[in-house]
Amino acid sequence: MTQDEIAGRTSDASVALLSVAPDFQRLERQSSPKVKIGDPIHFSVDVHVTPNGKKFGKRAIVMPSTSGGPIFEIHANEPKSVGGTDEDPTPMAYFTAGLALCFMSHVMGYVKVRGLDVQKIALELRGNYMTELGHVDRAGQGRGGARNFETHVIIDSSEPRETIAELVAICEEACVAHQTMVNAIPGNISIVHNGKIIDAA
Repeated sequence: MTQDEIAGRTSDASVALLSVAPDFQRLERQSSPKVKIGDPIHFSVDVHVTPNGKKFGKRAIVMPSTSGGPIFEIHANEPKSVGGTDEDPTPMAYFTAGLALCFMSHVMGYVKVRGLDVQKIALELRGNYMTELGHVDRAGQGRGGARNFETHVIIDSSEPRETIAELVAICEEACVAHQTMVNAIPGNISIVHNGKIIDAA
């Protein structure tokens, strides 16, 4: 895949399935780990992001770090109020949706495996974020963060309250995205400048 193709857009949709992945500059493909019964399953998700030529538009290629999985193209933008186009969801919209979607995956899986009598399942999540106005010496970039997340698991079911409460407690503990948020997770940023790794400021 060429740099022009990487920076372009293959579909008008915000999310599209691709057949070919770009060559990552720093992230190497990993081999599938061998897992023994009872051991945790470790997995990685790789993302390659470039501008897509539409003001604050970004294009991300998202795929598992091992070969064989689906490759998706995801486009994001920003609100018009900050110079974007409103054409695609914002990065924070994807981030918030990812939290809710991951939690819902576990709720649905639990209900299916347990064979619970459930008429309705819905999940509503609000991410309460904050950002400061940037200063001139920071190129307009302030400091950002999150205040909290409000999650509502809505279930209509003939099952007893204790069963539903246990469902939510177990799924909260199992949800990778939720646990990533509620626990302090270390981050590591490397800078590649003109092909060479440099120290952060």
